[in-house]
Amino acid sequence: MPTRHLIIGGGTAGMNAMRTIREEEGERSEITLVSAEKPYSRMVLPYYLDRSIAESHVFTATAALLTKWGVKAHLGRRATGLDVKKNVCTLDDGTTVEYDDCMVATGSSAVRAPVPGADGRAVHSFWTLEQARGVIAGITPGSSVAMVGAGFISFTILNSILSLGAKLTVIELAPGVDARVVHLAPIPLPAPSPACPIPELNGRDFIVAIATHSMTPDSAARSTGKIMTSERSSA
Repeated sequence: MPTRHLIIGGGTAGMNAMRTIREEEGERSEITLVSAEKPYSRMVLPYYLDRSIAESHVFTATAALLTKWGVKAHLGRRATGLDVKKNVCTLDDGTTVEYDDCMVATGSSAVRAPVPGADGRAVHSFWTLEQARGVIAGITPGSSVAMVGAGFISFTILNSILSLGAKLTVIELAPGVDARVVHLAPIPLPAPSPACPIPELNGRDFIVAIATHSMTPDSAARSTGKIMTSERSSA
């Protein structure tokens, strides 16, 4: 009886797992994929944000590829139960999937800031395709955008937001910015200032060593933007 592999999650880890199984296995096995979303790459979302690529280029697994790999796919479905004694996974439609080994590769999800207004209509995270669509829909030339957080994810989308003609303010709790992430946003600007000792960021509205206490549509539109993005995530 062929080994039955179950992959839960269609992101980069799940895709690489299926590819590696097919490349390295000695005997043909069975692969079942369970993914709430059609598999796509989160790493290319910044390019989708600035419209460098079309949405169709975000997706990583075509029906033809999954057929070639012999993958039985349950797309649009979520795993709701995992019986590790019986090796059975239950899906949200009641379907059960038996397996010999299971890889949970669902990744992390964005954490909303624990402040009033963080669940507002104009407040967005940037981690999934659906969230990226929301950010794109909200940004027009001249829009004021407040980005809460100056870490890795913020810097991957900083140039994309600016390329859409938005006015950007970055708000960061730390007293400065980690220089290791600055190469992700090469903006030719004047010499460093004491508040922001990184040349690439000078000239932007950059607020450091300040906590965000609330997010409201009025204050966002009036001061730091009608869209705020939060970048913290939790597994």
